Order: sequence, then C-alpha cells, then structure tokens
Amino acid sequence: MRTYTNWEVYLDLMVFLSSVGCRFSDAVKMKLNNFQHKKRNNDSPIEVGVEAFFVFSQKKTNTTAIPRVNEISFDIYKKYSKGKSKNDFLFPRTERGNPISDVHFNKHIKTISKVLGFNRKVVKRVIGSKGRELQREEKQLWEVVSSHCGRKTFIKTLVLNEDYTTREIMSQTGHSSEKVFHQYYKLRERDLLKKVNPLFLKKQSNYQVKDNDRLDVEEVDVEIFPQKQLSIKEKLQQLQELVGLEYGITQEEFELKRKEILNSF
Repeated sequence: MRTYTNWEVYLDLMVFLSSVGCRFSDAVKMKLNNFQHKKRNNDSPIEVGVEAFFVFSQKKTNTTAIPRVNEISFDIYKKYSKGKSKNDFLFPRTERGNPISDVHFNKHIKTISKVLGFNRKVVKRVIGSKGRELQREEKQLWEVVSSHCGRKTFIKTLVLNEDYTTREIMSQTGHSSEKVFHQYYKLRERDLLKKVNPLFLKKQSNYQVKDNDRLDVEEVDVEIFPQKQLSIKEKLQQLQELVGLEYGITQEEFELKRKEILNSF
C-alpha cells in the first residue's frame, strides 16, 4: 500500500497533463495498459532505451491519441504504476473508488501555483463572434491556471520545438481538425525571438532571450465562437472543443449554440 498527499497527486497530475497533452477526463481514467511499449533502440532519449506511447481513446471526441512517452511522463508513470496490474488506474482514486474531481483539482492547482509563485500578470480577454473584445480583466497567472493548461502547454511546446510537424503533433493530441488544433496556442513576439535568425546572425548572444526581457503582461485570448466562415461540421466540432474550458462555455450554452447553428442551415 502506497500513500500520497492530495497536493502531491494534484501536482504530479498537472505535470503529467503538460507532458502528455491529454485532457483531465482522460488522465484520471488512464490505466497501465494504455502504456504500450514499442520497438526499442539504442538511440532512444528515454532511460535505458524505453520507447513507448500512451495510447487511449479520448472520452470527449472518441478519437485515438498516441502521445510519445518522454522522460517526465515516464517518471510519473513509474511512480504510480508500482505494485499495480495492467487493468489498474494509473492515478489514485478516492476512498469510494471514484476518479479525482476536476472541480477539486482546479481549485487546489490554483493554490499550488500561488504557493509556487506563479504571479506573472496576464490579461484574460473574452472575444466575441465578430472578433470584438467583450471583456478584459487583469489577473495573476495562478488565478487562471486550470487542468486545460496542461494540454495547451504540451501543444505549444511541441510547436516551438520544430522537431515535429503539425500532423505529427495532431496524432499525439488526437486532433482531427487543424483549425481546432491551432486554436490551442498563440505565438508571441518572445516566441519568435527565441528562434535563430541565420541570415543575420553574427553572435549567438544576439538571439538569446534573457528572463528579465520577458513581457510583464501576457494576454490570454478566449475565443467564444468561431470567427471564420466554416462548414456546419467544423462549427459543431469547434463548439464541442469549447465545452469544459475554464473560459469556454457550459453544456447548456453548447446546446443553445448548437441549435442556433443547426437552425441557420
């Protein structure tokens, strides 16, 4: 029998979300048999040549995601898989055998982020259907942290990494629409400044971005509805992606908007 503190599990779960890119609902239902070994080779960047993927069907879209295992997700897997069988859940359950509540998780991960000093100023913007700013509010980063930040972190990290194509990243996140995929991240000026500009490069120090050069305020855009002319299938798919986001829409709002879209056709 192994015991963990609540905060220990919440923190590990948040790191797991950021290194695997899955939704919270899929992470808490992750089982040991979702960890699948593939062909091993001596060039593997993972410990002792382990090559594996987390292969699972996404609850929200019923599509398969196959994120590649990395050092971080592998360490968390090893920690919580000890002494368990393949059909056991990876992360601990409640005393009644239920998955961790997303409400409790989002509440406590904010507190953990505050303790860790995530105090950077951000601007939360709510954007309407015509691209008009409906709401603007300045907050500290810990106030807007939620479980969905993990999926966004994973996607933007791979986008900036350059080692993966868009299609390769989408196969790991389970996205079927590029339009929906690209809504999960936004490129800032500091992201571009981290790239090497070989045409004009004289010294390596010219393109290194120091911590004190970071912007004081980061804008967090929240697009409520699609802004471009899309097909009915694309509109419904993008609308479905917004359900459950902290600054997205509720299930009731989804149903109302869904009826509106269907009636418009």
